[in-house]
Amino acid sequence: MKKYALLTSIVALIWGTSFIAVKIGLESTSPIMLAFLRFLISSPLMAIILIMRKKIVKISKKDIPYLIILSLTGVTLLYIIQFTGIDYTTAINSALLINTNVIFIAIFSVIFLKERMTAKKIAGILAGFTGAAIVITDGSFPVSIHAKGDFLILISAISWAIYTIVGKKLLGRYDSFTITTYTFLLGTFLFLPFIYRESSIPTSLKAWGNITNKKKMLT
Repeated sequence: MKKYALLTSIVALIWGTSFIAVKIGLESTSPIMLAFLRFLISSPLMAIILIMRKKIVKISKKDIPYLIILSLTGVTLLYIIQFTGIDYTTAINSALLINTNVIFIAIFSVIFLKERMTAKKIAGILAGFTGAAIVITDGSFPVSIHAKGDFLILISAISWAIYTIVGKKLLGRYDSFTITTYTFLLGTFLFLPFIYRESSIPTSLKAWGNITNKKKMLT
């Protein structure tokens, strides 16, 4: 139990520093390019690990649409929206608001997975939305100057919730690392329509250091 508590703490630490790293990285490159370069680096590495683990499997044709949705909501659109949001708001707001994904996961689980809506879930959802509203408005009206970025972070949280719900459909049929790797690879490819006009490739070591500061993907 102590081992898992320590691992959870380490993941939380990495999670927290990720938003700071992105904020710094955005000083020298665009949100779209920053997101693309992260996955351009991580996707081949995951593919190599997948090959070494001999976990390569063929995806059924009926599951390809789900894989595309995962790639868009868990990689391409998620990080374009999230990094753009971080560019307009603070790292603190981003780190807090992205966690509203658990609220949307609870709501979507009831709607799409037919899970029960209990009193505890309702209380949690209401408390979560109240907390998000306080963060966005800074506890006062009119809303704070970071409202645009904050709302984009909320949209990325919704995207992540969709990714999580759709992912549950595939986890019963495929290994989680396999699905995550395929999602990374396809998601990286789906960045191409968005970056063909981008030219803001970072040149400093500081920027590249922040690009390679990875965040754990959940499946």
